[in-house]
Amino acid sequence: MIVTNRITRNCRSDIYVGIDPASSGAVAVLDNNTVTVVLYWRKVARKKKSHYQIKIARDQFAVETTLIKSNPIDLVREIIKLPELKNKNIYMAIEDTYFSVNPSVAINLAKFSGRMCGFLEAHFDIESLWVRAADWRKNVLDLSHFTKRDGAKKASLEQIPNMVDNVKPILSALGNHDHITDAIGISLWAKNQRTGDKGGQENKENVCVPDKAERDG
Repeated sequence: MIVTNRITRNCRSDIYVGIDPASSGAVAVLDNNTVTVVLYWRKVARKKKSHYQIKIARDQFAVETTLIKSNPIDLVREIIKLPELKNKNIYMAIEDTYFSVNPSVAINLAKFSGRMCGFLEAHFDIESLWVRAADWRKNVLDLSHFTKRDGAKKASLEQIPNMVDNVKPILSALGNHDHITDAIGISLWAKNQRTGDKGGQENKENVCVPDKAERDG
């Protein structure tokens, strides 16, 4: 009985975190088939200095708004505060950098994404997955790899809210931003990779492991 209680206590539920990184972007947390929280950010100017305005929503009623420096580590600090990430098995996926006509834009986005992802991996002791936009859209939305940006944006905004619960209330609170539905789509892709849906890997049995504090102690 003592062993059973110990195992039960250390069994954590699985969540899937999708990140759409850019100067405006979003982080979405998928728990079972429900989006439990979305953190959306966009770059704004305050007193001639660049900042990120962060908005967090869990339903259509309450929105938490914060203004921080436009630095990936400050953004990560806000993400790791989310209670929805505590004591969970986290499977995280982030959209890979796309080739841009302007090389400096692609390089800056790659630096931003890499720093943000690295900080999160170190904090949660996880290894994230990187996915090209065309690949997760094919997997989740069944879009051709040759779909234009406007068509992909429209499909994301139209299809994602009908695929999982609580998306429409969150969009009502934060605005109809494709960065939000894209982040949710990326979290769905991460889930598909683990559960084997739509060409993902075979489902892996949950394993109960000691908490980090117990391992270290």
